[in-house]
Amino acid sequence: MVTGFTWLPSRSPKRNGRAASAEISTISAGRQLGDECARGGGLPHFLARCVNFIEKEGGLQTEGIYRIPGNQSQLAEVERQFASNSAPDLSSIELPLHVVATALKNFFTQLSEPVIPTVFQDPIAEAVAEDPAVVND
Repeated sequence: MVTGFTWLPSRSPKRNGRAASAEISTISAGRQLGDECARGGGLPHFLARCVNFIEKEGGLQTEGIYRIPGNQSQLAEVERQFASNSAPDLSSIELPLHVVATALKNFFTQLSEPVIPTVFQDPIAEAVAEDPAVVND
């Protein structure tokens, strides 16, 4: 069935541009978490700053903190700040919590390997399946 709206694009060009923005998620793209930790002498500055900001601003009590995405232009600004200055003060930029939470999610998404290496995933899943109380201990 053909509708009268076939001339409409399936997705707006503006939305496509946001989804494919080259500026987003450049902080950890293609890197390994272990290398990032070793380079910074512990947690990567980006990771530590984001977590501290979220905790300080009451993000752990904010509903949907990791579910609701942050504004893409503000997210790009956060990542530009870290690209030009390894430890910017996030509170001075006046960002919504959801922007910083989205930046944190992007950090983990863009790592070249998962946080829990694949060689350990099956043994962990088996241990939890054998004794679910292991998770709560």
